[in-house]
Amino acid sequence: IIYKSRLAYAFYELGAYEEAIVLYSDILEYHPEDVSVMKRIGEIYGKVEKYDQAIDYYNKVLECNGEDEDTLYQLALFYIETGKFLQSLIAFKKVSYLTASPVIQYQIGVTYVELGLYNEALEYFINYNLKDSDSIFMAGLCYYELGRYNKAVEWIDKYLESNNSNTETDYYKGLSYFHINDFKKSAKHLKKVLKVNKKNSS
Repeated sequence: IIYKSRLAYAFYELGAYEEAIVLYSDILEYHPEDVSVMKRIGEIYGKVEKYDQAIDYYNKVLECNGEDEDTLYQLALFYIETGKFLQSLIAFKKVSYLTASPVIQYQIGVTYVELGLYNEALEYFINYNLKDSDSIFMAGLCYYELGRYNKAVEWIDKYLESNNSNTETDYYKGLSYFHINDFKKSAKHLKKVLKVNKKNSS
């Protein structure tokens, strides 16, 4: 077992993931409750983008230790990769009960956005005092999706206080101004978007 374990790790480090999985699976047959091996197999499946298999192994880890923060976090990310946003939200929330990390709070907000629950997302982007620029922009996007276009412009402008404008900011500001009938400002921002798109397609 020690020899197989060392060889499996060597294959893992070399990026020979199929060979590593075969050896780790053999080890797991002898030690079916070895959480570190389950975790490694799940990690490898994630690296090769076989997310369903990765999810299976990470859930096996959680059956043995339901409070493993790293496993819960990675599981949530794999759920996102497979479009299972509700399961992702549940996993992120479990992590949030174990740690007060602002990264987790941000991920919860983003997952609510993926589910189209913009009011719930705003709770995390605003009420949890996430003052990083990404959270500020996401708050602006949520206000846009909720049809609160003046607030969308306000929060995107907050984002622009510490960031340069980009296609996304121009797009959402342009559409927001359009919805509040400020067509001059709308045209100004949407023309920037068109200019970038033409440049990228040429």
